[in-house]
Amino acid sequence: MPEITFNFPVDKIAQIIVSMSPDELETLSLLLSGEAEEIIKRKEDFESNQNNFLSPEDVFGNE
Repeated sequence: MPEITFNFPVDKIAQIIVSMSPDELETLSLLLSGEAEEIIKRKEDFESNQNNFLSPEDVFGNE
């Protein structure tokens, strides 16, 4: 995976993380845990419409 370097104050990073929603925190955690390649592949598949993803109705049925 490509790497980048940037000069960004730690307190600004902390402010951004504190303001994240639970979903954003989960995504950040996955990206930092080494699962990034899988997430990127799923995102690309979704955006290119190569795969048919299940809708909530497909999974849970119509109630």
